Amino acid sequence: YASGYHIMLCNPSGVIVSCSDTKMNCDHMRKTVPDTVLIAAESGYGFARITDLNGIFSGRRYTVALPLRSDLNDEIIGYVLLSSAPSSMAELWLQFAKMFVVIALIVLSLAFILSLITSKKQTKPINAMANAAHRFARGDFSVRIEDTGRADEIGELTDAFNAMADSLERSENLRREFIANVSHELKTPMTTITGFA
Repeated sequence: YASGYHIMLCNPSGVIVSCSDTKMNCDHMRKTVPDTVLIAAESGYGFARITDLNGIFSGRRYTVALPLRSDLNDEIIGYVLLSSAPSSMAELWLQFAKMFVVIALIVLSLAFILSLITSKKQTKPINAMANAAHRFARGDFSVRIEDTGRADEIGELTDAFNAMADSLERSENLRREFIANVSHELKTPMTTITGFA
């Protein structure tokens, strides 16, 4: 009773025969619990409402009622009722809400950290490709993207990018060789013409 909860035991007809009140002969003794409470308790869902049990309590209290059954023949041998002040239920819900908020913040923080790590891992090859593209624009075709062995779209993009870099580097080498050959071939007749002139 000091915790703010009342525990009462009723006989099969609903008469309160025991109470957790500290007084030997409390006000609840020998009062009868309403039949609607007993029927709801027997229904299998139990009884759980804020009520004064038709005047058994001086004010409205959150009350739960369940039947007590015999182990031998499953016959109802009584009922147990637990009640508490609505303020204690509000405190319980407040504690639950605080715990829910703390757990939600922890879960959101973990989700944020995991998504940050995952996004960094996903964007690392794309950032490397962007840097390589900038180097291509400056004429440096020797850069390649490191192949990490991924079997997803990023891995396919890395392979295609490296193949493109190989093709561009070959084309650039052929262009340089062609210009060098043309330059050499043009120098020989020019030297001869200059000699004749």
